[in-house]
Amino acid sequence: MIPVERQRKILTLLKNQEVVSISELVDLFNVSHMTIRRDIEKFEAIGKVSSVSGGVQLARNIHIELSHDIKITQFATEKEQIGKLASSIIAPNMTIYLDAGTTTLEIAHQITQRNDLLIITNDFAISAFLMANSANDIYHTGGKIDRQNQSTVGSKVADFLLSMNIDIAFISTSSWNLKGLSTPNEDKVIVKHAIAKSSKAVCLVSDTSKYGKIAAFHALDMERIDTIITDSGLPESAFNELRDKGIDILTA
Repeated sequence: MIPVERQRKILTLLKNQEVVSISELVDLFNVSHMTIRRDIEKFEAIGKVSSVSGGVQLARNIHIELSHDIKITQFATEKEQIGKLASSIIAPNMTIYLDAGTTTLEIAHQITQRNDLLIITNDFAISAFLMANSANDIYHTGGKIDRQNQSTVGSKVADFLLSMNIDIAFISTSSWNLKGLSTPNEDKVIVKHAIAKSSKAVCLVSDTSKYGKIAAFHALDMERIDTIITDSGLPESAFNELRDKGIDILTA
């Protein structure tokens, strides 16, 4: 069987099964483990599938982003651990950006005892928390209000970010894979691009429940990410592929 035909059959099989194991594909097509791994890596690179522990599944499409009030109740332990680890890499006197999100809110929780930082955010929940609990300098980006996510988006946010020199940006996302970050909200794309352009270092903070999901709008190439801080649920194949791209991965 030629590679194109085998790859077509793999996709057909995945449409009928939620998850297919690597060993099942090896036996079915009578090829090596490495051959199947190359097929999967090819699909992952274009966002069609995502690796899971011991197997592969079709990329999960998301059409809407959950509200702040819903997200804050999900994966709370993982987010807290990610927030603690992220806060530990913030050096003295840095200018940092905290993207809108409940994981970045956990970073804010961890830096309340500091007074040496300049913190930029587009998130109202983060800015309100820091105003009440922190002596750090705080800048809010302003811009078009996204009520569901209690944040601001769009070109005005991007313009503000492009006027700043950021040491490290902690960015969030509702969906990511080996190709990069995506979003169901087009107004967030220009913000992600501005963050990447304005920051010396870009750190994605995300629990692995968001890995393998894809939304309509591609927001940022994975090559623009310097570091990923996540939990222990990232598949080994994805971990290795990201490391091969030169991305540092820290596991909380």
